[in-house]
Amino acid sequence: MRKRRETLNEENSLLVITNYHDDTREIKHLDPVAIHAKRILTQLSKSQKILVLAEKTGRKKTHVVNKQLTVLRIWEKKNPASFPIILSYVAKYNKIRMIHIQFDFNTFGGTIPSMFLPLLIAALKLMGKHVSIELHHVPFDITTIKRHHRNKAPIFLNAMNHALLYFYKALGVLCDKVIVFEEDLRERLMTAIPEEKLIVLPMGVHEQQAQNKSAAKRRLGLKSDQFVLMSFGFFDWHKGTDWIAKTIQELKIPKVNLLLVGGQNPSLKYTANYRQFYRDIMKLSMQAKKNIKVVGFVTDKHMSMYYSAADLIVFPYREFLSAPTAVTHALSFGKPIVFSNNLTDYTKSPDFAHAMDMAGLTTKDLFFPLHKTEFEAFITHIKHNKDIYKKLVKFSQILAGERKSTRVLRDYQTIISKRYAMRPRFMFRFR
Repeated sequence: MRKRRETLNEENSLLVITNYHDDTREIKHLDPVAIHAKRILTQLSKSQKILVLAEKTGRKKTHVVNKQLTVLRIWEKKNPASFPIILSYVAKYNKIRMIHIQFDFNTFGGTIPSMFLPLLIAALKLMGKHVSIELHHVPFDITTIKRHHRNKAPIFLNAMNHALLYFYKALGVLCDKVIVFEEDLRERLMTAIPEEKLIVLPMGVHEQQAQNKSAAKRRLGLKSDQFVLMSFGFFDWHKGTDWIAKTIQELKIPKVNLLLVGGQNPSLKYTANYRQFYRDIMKLSMQAKKNIKVVGFVTDKHMSMYYSAADLIVFPYREFLSAPTAVTHALSFGKPIVFSNNLTDYTKSPDFAHAMDMAGLTTKDLFFPLHKTEFEAFITHIKHNKDIYKKLVKFSQILAGERKSTRVLRDYQTIISKRYAMRPRFMFRFR
């Protein structure tokens, strides 16, 4: 280990603080940040030495992924000692200057532990480090997800909102670069973080081979003439999981089925409010079992079958807090996607708007209101209109090309390198 430490402890190495996917963990413990970190860092390690300081997940502390990438599992969520432990390892690898943090509000165990992150970054800066952070969630108003919080008192929610604002301001002062996935998230943060520090870099799309749609439907017990909608990811109020389940249950549109692929959010499942929210969704699905199928979590191996069987991927979000990982999955399989009107700010991202123009789509073609009868008309129109469906497929193919993983990786390398000059805000290009 000492020899490996010496080879990694170089000025041009990169040290990353993040959750990192553990293949041995049960599928219900999947963490989108950890999965993203594993994919991007494995690719990046082909040209860069990387040391990852990750969350403990089991007995194994050190994991050598390849000659250029080593994962040390040294810290725990909700443990006050985690930040001092991280700093002690940064001190051991004292020659590494570049520090990168992958973050959402579950990374260190919730909102309260996360509020101490600026102290960790301040200590890193005092050690002479260059720090960048990648924000997977950008909430500004805690009331949008208050249904899962035990304390809904206005004074508490007000205090949390003020704390969030000062949290972002602290990141703006301390970090050298702040990365988000979409332009709207950058614009929100401009109220707290200097514009020149904010970078928009979308999640990279890895093209994947889809299966035959009819065959995939048969394997799932669906008829080939059924129009299959799919919602993918953790069940959550801000994602509208309950809304889409209730809407399908009430409408019972002929030959329209809903696949709910996912399950309980591990960071919320112990709260009473969330447990009731989850039970309500399961009850709705049982009441409409001919139209709704709750699949649960699926492995990468089986993901292709579900995306291949789906005719349309739906995002009935109530709030735009982050760029859904499921969008990237859908694009990788070339599947058509539609969004609630609450996500129309996606169009602020130049590549997204460009793909819409090239496909000949309007906002009315791509975004739907969270209103039962209007949603029914929206889905029925797509189901019976081959021209609009082809345009939706074309849109996904164009956007997937713009966000191709190899192109995003190249820009990622530029951002975290010492040679980076903070001029471009959009680290992707149109062909």
